Amino acid sequence: PLKDGDSGITAPFLYDIAGKKVVIASIFHGKQGQHPMVAGLDMSVESMQEMAEKWKPFGPESRLSVVSYDGTVVARAGDPDKRGQPVESVDSAWAQEARQALDSKEASVTWQEDSLNIWTPIRLGSSGNCWFISLYIPRDVAFAGVYALTKGMLLAGVVATVLALLAVALLANLITSPIRRTANVIEGIAG
Repeated sequence: PLKDGDSGITAPFLYDIAGKKVVIASIFHGKQGQHPMVAGLDMSVESMQEMAEKWKPFGPESRLSVVSYDGTVVARAGDPDKRGQPVESVDSAWAQEARQALDSKEASVTWQEDSLNIWTPIRLGSSGNCWFISLYIPRDVAFAGVYALTKGMLLAGVVATVLALLAVALLANLITSPIRRTANVIEGIAG
């Protein structure tokens, strides 16, 4: 940070505070110029786990995770023991997605057979490093609106088809009714 004048946040690390393992990250800011210096602050990121556990925008099945730029799990809903561990400790498919997101440093959406994962970068400072938020959403939950719309469209299609058939039957009756009456009259005359 001092050489480049960068600011940012370090990868998290486990630190023993009063016998309790706490996940810590350091915020830093470097300043170049006449009086170069680096200032830093260590902070607990334990509150991120609480946030991950509480924030369920797509219902109880959705899961929020936070990953640092070096692939360390900062928070993971439903899996607090993974904090401070590498992404590979979670799940191989998820770890691969995490590594791809970290390498690209861009937002992405990944699809699995039964779910989708939204990866959003968090750019912190000028260091070029970014952390990621991952939001796991089960496919059924993510597409509930689409499924409901599809069912509604199918129902509307069936109703429209039945109405069209009734209209055609009524129109056919209107067209053929005079012909039938004429045929009955001719049949009555022929006798």
